[in-house]
Amino acid sequence: MERAIVGFHCGEAEDWVAEFSCGHDQDVRHRPPIQNHEWVLDEEGRASHVGTSLDCPLCDRAELPVGLRVADSTPEWDERTMPSCLLHSPGLASGMWALVVVRDGQLRFGAATEPRIDVAVGPDRVQAIPPDVAYELSQLGPVHFSLDYLVVAKVGEVANTSPTKGARSPQRETPEIGGDPVCWAHLLCPECGVVLGDGAHRAVCQWNSGEP
Repeated sequence: MERAIVGFHCGEAEDWVAEFSCGHDQDVRHRPPIQNHEWVLDEEGRASHVGTSLDCPLCDRAELPVGLRVADSTPEWDERTMPSCLLHSPGLASGMWALVVVRDGQLRFGAATEPRIDVAVGPDRVQAIPPDVAYELSQLGPVHFSLDYLVVAKVGEVANTSPTKGARSPQRETPEIGGDPVCWAHLLCPECGVVLGDGAHRAVCQWNSGEP
């Protein structure tokens, strides 16, 4: 899954690490002929690659990145009250993740990752939903569940100093999941996950033709 590069920091091995819009990090090394990324060795080269994309296998596995903050939670739904938009969702907004939390019963979760994810989610499993990935939720009988929306920390700027072990871009360090919701939690659309005011609602959202 392609993810946009939003910044860089120097990792523990004194290699440059790309910071993705999804919240994941990835080492970007110049070790020809296996890895040919000469551009990562200088500030201008790194800056020129901000906004370009690299593959993020962690998103394809729906592995939650560290440093997310809880932004909002939905009401608890059951098989009769779950929103129809969850049956075929075009995906969450960029920079937003969700957790499917099942209290009892089971849901089927499918996502257009590579390879595709298709699993049953029950009380013993919390399923992460990556941003910008089409997904489906369908009930497998009586069920009670909710969604927790999580947001990626505000990313910093491109690191422009000489490599310093463990140094990171400014504003990247944030608490782990938990704690108080962020102050703009009420700006999230509870159905499609779009941050209100930042763009149009998803096509399948009931608010697509107007503001809630």
